[in-house]
Amino acid sequence: MSNETQLKNETQELKKEIETLKKASEEKQKDLEKIKSNQQEHTQKLDEFKKTQQQNLDDLKQDFIYNKDQRERKEVVIAQKYVNKIMFLIVLLLFAYIVYSLFEKINFANPLH
Repeated sequence: MSNETQLKNETQELKKEIETLKKASEEKQKDLEKIKSNQQEHTQKLDEFKKTQQQNLDDLKQDFIYNKDQRERKEVVIAQKYVNKIMFLIVLLLFAYIVYSLFEKINFANPLH
């Protein structure tokens, strides 16, 4: 009888151990599912971050190109202003020279030559 009771005790201990192992396995499975869901969540966040980062980079490139175009337009406008002023001065000097040469040809001291 002692063999039977010993076997029963061992089987009960084994059953208890199996139950505890099952519980531990279930807990580990739950932890694994949590880890997988967290991993999926973080990969989604990483993808969103990469998208926003790429979008920001594209925006910066477009802003740089726009600003460069704006600068070039301003430089052209400034250059045109200076060219216009210089051309006006050249025309004014040319007009003054023509008037001077005409007055030199006309002798005011002796008009009827």
